[in-house]
Amino acid sequence: MEFCCVGVPWRGLRPALPRWRVPREVNTPHDLHDIPVIGFCTMLCGGEDCSDMAVFGRAKAAFLRQLLRLRHGVPSHDTFSRVFRLLDPAQFHGCFLRFMQDAMGVAGRDRD
Repeated sequence: MEFCCVGVPWRGLRPALPRWRVPREVNTPHDLHDIPVIGFCTMLCGGEDCSDMAVFGRAKAAFLRQLLRLRHGVPSHDTFSRVFRLLDPAQFHGCFLRFMQDAMGVAGRDRD
């Protein structure tokens, strides 16, 4: 079963992630997939920054565990900030655009 939030298949973002180039430390505990998903959900709910992402993640952890691995809990605001700062904007844009196009295709099929 594919868990969705507002009709968006979040696991569909994972295939785009191998294209992302984010310099990371060897012992980084958080799954790179978790960070943009929490960030996007935060923004959809009116959040504005990385501190909001950490607060949202902690407040909605039970829900987010249905969508994400969160093996090491919700990332801190520093982790959100570091990851988004290190992402190449063009790569992020391309991956996110492909993900949203796929999601729109799923949403369109659901309406038929």
